[in-house]
Amino acid sequence: MNLASRLLLPALLYVVVTSTVGAQSGDISAKNQDTESKTQLKMEANQILLKDAIAKLRDLDIKSYHSFLRESSRLLPPQCIEKPWSEINGHLVEMGLPTMESWENGSAIHRYYRLKSDAVSFPGCRSTDLWLLLSARNSDEPNYPVKPGAVYKADVAIVSTIDTAYQELIDAKPYPADSVLDTVLRSDEVRRVGATWPIIHRVYLHYGYIANRWSEHNPNGFHVNIEFVASLREEIAGKRINFFVPSGLDRMRTHLGKELADPTFVASDTIGEVQSGGGNEWWHGESHVIETNRKKYLNSHGK
Repeated sequence: MNLASRLLLPALLYVVVTSTVGAQSGDISAKNQDTESKTQLKMEANQILLKDAIAKLRDLDIKSYHSFLRESSRLLPPQCIEKPWSEINGHLVEMGLPTMESWENGSAIHRYYRLKSDAVSFPGCRSTDLWLLLSARNSDEPNYPVKPGAVYKADVAIVSTIDTAYQELIDAKPYPADSVLDTVLRSDEVRRVGATWPIIHRVYLHYGYIANRWSEHNPNGFHVNIEFVASLREEIAGKRINFFVPSGLDRMRTHLGKELADPTFVASDTIGEVQSGGGNEWWHGESHVIETNRKKYLNSHGK
């Protein structure tokens, strides 16, 4: 190899290497753009499906609120489950849906949106709206807190704001006789709490799978959450109690959510036995303040 060739070789190698690296960078850039484009298209498609589901939900005209909630549970939650938290919330905010409640609890984050005001009319209730209840894990990795991941729970709920004494609500007979809310509110457990706590603030009701780890097969049904408060003027204390009520509208399911094949099954708008789901109680203030407020606001004769 002569001197000229030796001098030219490094330059040729540089051109070849530079061209190869440039081509690889171009391929990577093109792939990234393609991935971003697909992600954007998927987000837009999810947004369309979400908007469509909410529009259909608002137009549902079903007389029985039992059946209404069952249909709602099949219409909207599937468009939210396993979708990115930030994406779903971004779409809902863009649609102008008001946030009714939002908080973090341990490794989870929760946010409730109002889908429709005065969705159902019940006498004795200040308002009965339709809400979307969303929950997600803060992160899939415990070392990275406050980083909401995918939505793992989404429910459409009828939320009755009541703000009156328990007995006054019962006397008003707001819910159809023997329906799920009428049955739960008249149960012994709710009656005992209502005799102690002065105000029943809200009642939340949604439809979905009732899990029981001790049973191989479980029903779909109603989830009821009743919230009592000590005062409406200030945040003194509150108590929540939960119930599950099986429904005859669906077949039994496995833990994976698969319906059992039962050729004899006939759907019926009936409810099963009320099951207590526990609850919680909270108070504001130091121990001596709490004790004073207990005596001031709670009816000791109702315990």
